[in-house]
Order: sequence, then C-alpha cells, then structure tokens
Amino acid sequence: WELTDNLTIPVNNHRITIGTRNEIYKVRNLFAQSSYGVWTFDHLDSLVSGTAERYESAGDLGAGIAATFTAGIFGVYVQDQWQATPRLTITAGLRVDMPTFFDKPTFDPRVAADGFDTDIPSGQLMLAPRIGFNVDLGERVTQIRGGVGMFTGTPAYVWYSNAYSNNGTKIGRLTCTGTNVPAFSTQLGGPLQCADGTGIAAGTTIGEVNVIAKDTKFPQVLRGNLALDRRLPGGVVATAEFLFTKGV
Repeated sequence: WELTDNLTIPVNNHRITIGTRNEIYKVRNLFAQSSYGVWTFDHLDSLVSGTAERYESAGDLGAGIAATFTAGIFGVYVQDQWQATPRLTITAGLRVDMPTFFDKPTFDPRVAADGFDTDIPSGQLMLAPRIGFNVDLGERVTQIRGGVGMFTGTPAYVWYSNAYSNNGTKIGRLTCTGTNVPAFSTQLGGPLQCADGTGIAAGTTIGEVNVIAKDTKFPQVLRGNLALDRRLPGGVVATAEFLFTKGV
C-alpha cells in the first residue's frame, strides 16, 4: 500500500513543496536451500556406485520455513524551487525516510541465552539532502543544469528476511561427511539423518541463526550530475551529461 500527498505553495519567487510518501509491505519469502537433499560425489565412478562423499539436507523444525512479516517506509520531505533570476533556478530540498518493521523475529530462546542481540534495526532516520540548478543561457536554446544529493531507494527487505526465516526454530540443516553419509537415494527430500542417527528434530535441533546488528542501515547513494542541453534545428535537443554515483 502506498500513500502520497504533496502540497505546493507559491511564495514570491519561491515554490515551496511539502509532502509525504509512505509504503506498507506484507512480506513472505521462502528460501529453503538443500531442502530436497544435496549429494556430493568425488568423481563419476562414485556417482555410478552411489557412494557420496558429502550429504546436506534441511527440514522444517515445526514453525514453518517461510519468512513472514510486515514492514514499511515512511518519508517526509520539503523542497524550495527558487527563481533566483529570470535565467537561474535553484532547487533545494531535504527528505527523511524511516524504514520500520512492525514484527520482530521470534528466535530460539538459546540465541538470547548465548548473548546474541535478537532485536532488529527499525525506526532509523535516513537523511537525504539535495540541491540542483538550471541556467538558461538565452532564448531557451541552451541550458546548463546539474545537482548533487543523497538518495534512498526502496529497502531490500529480503536482506532482513533472513533473520525471520533463520531464527533457530524454522529450518534445521544437516551435513554428513565421509563414512557418516547415509545410503544414497534419488528420492526428493532425502533422509533427515546421518548414518549414525544424528538428525534434524523439532524441539532439540537449533537451526541456522542470522542476527542483524542494531546499527545496520539500508544503503543510500550520493549522486551528482552536470549537463548541457542544446536545441538544434528541427526541434531536436542534444544533451551531454556527466553522472556520478557513489554508494554510501
């Protein structure tokens, strides 16, 4: 869901814009690698004989494997478009975005007991100032324009989804090597036990755990440009432009 509202107010040589853009997401992400069983063979003869060197599998620990959560990003901004002279326009603004998670991952109690922080970064303010200009060199035939600023894109929620699916209670992983590899099977799903009986069991096995540092932020980019536009005969406009982008 998205809600956007802008209000523009002309004040003398200025056009002040105040606005907000808000997005709400419901996320479901399922990534269950090795859930069909993965067999590794040293060479083709081992494959023919069914003698695997390594076996990996994954199973549901009872809480479901998919990562499910709701999140949103709330943004407010203000912009001033200033007609400094008949030929020079300067536009400056500031945008503030706040990615927010409404649900927290439910980790296996042993994760917190071992001293790991099970919180998730939420509600951090991401500032994005920017300024630009446009100069008309005469008769609207040639103009120079440019600007520089910080920009924040739509958050990559899939990064954070790992903490929701890999919380120790959803997906358990099994790795068997050498003589502990179970008998080879071509059935999808594969065994959930090694040859010695060690396996994945709900309530006892703790699955893979992903935690996220509290000061983690989504990426922003610093972007600038400088361009020259020239109106040619026949209504054609030629442009030469330099763009610069740096990840922050």
